[in-house]
Amino acid sequence: MRPGLILLLLPLLWLAACGPLPRPFQPEGKSLADEGLMRPPGESSLAVGPVAGLLPEDSALAAAELASELRRYNLAAAAGPGNAQSVHIDGRHTSEGLLWLVTDATGGILATERQTLGEREDAFLNGDPRTLRAVMAEAAVLLLPEIEGNEVVGLPGHPGARLVIAPLEPAPPEAARLLESSIRVSLSQSALPVVEPEQAGPNDLWLRGSVRIGSAQAGRSRVEVVWELFDPEQRSLGRVSQGDLVPTQQLSYFWPDTAPYIAEAAVDGVVDLLYRTAGGAPAQ
Repeated sequence: MRPGLILLLLPLLWLAACGPLPRPFQPEGKSLADEGLMRPPGESSLAVGPVAGLLPEDSALAAAELASELRRYNLAAAAGPGNAQSVHIDGRHTSEGLLWLVTDATGGILATERQTLGEREDAFLNGDPRTLRAVMAEAAVLLLPEIEGNEVVGLPGHPGARLVIAPLEPAPPEAARLLESSIRVSLSQSALPVVEPEQAGPNDLWLRGSVRIGSAQAGRSRVEVVWELFDPEQRSLGRVSQGDLVPTQQLSYFWPDTAPYIAEAAVDGVVDLLYRTAGGAPAQ
């Protein structure tokens, strides 16, 4: 980054209320080695991540309880990041209950499952230990068929779908080129299936970006980047907005330095939107 270019860039302001996000954006918990279940390279195990959307202590406890339940079925499972061959199990609380994501060692999505909580929801969110254990026991049974090695099925909450990255419009040419390249790399590194527009299928979702640069005021211009998610019928599912004031004189070399950071931050919001729109419903 060039000297003198101070970036608080670019805070996410997505539409729905935000909670902790699913892996790979969660802090890592205890490792498999901490629980005596680290397996040699080349051997698979189950790595259970903290359940997003709960208080930190309840999130970690839920992961530990789920791992414990899975071990009852003679599966090598532990709460933590796992090893190079681990299958990962990650959950988050949504308005419709719990949404579970199973990914393989390469980050490919094996399955998504939804678990309803019903009248247990308040007790679960308040960290009631008995309720938490019961819900995790139920989750283990729900996830068992999915852990047996299904094929990659698509995006979180959108089985069979991939992300199509549309050209950024409107956007300055350099911003469009660098942001499009950066968002594709960041999404792929986050284990999300990405395809070119000419490869789009009937079930794929579209991600469309745009850039607006405001008029200079007091030597600064507001830069706003918006990413909007669309269903296969091109109906908007929600958007992620990023923006900040940038010294106008720095705009000429702004994008090469910052596009990767903007894209990396935007992926947070895109993943959140995917979870919130499971089944194709717009984010509230």
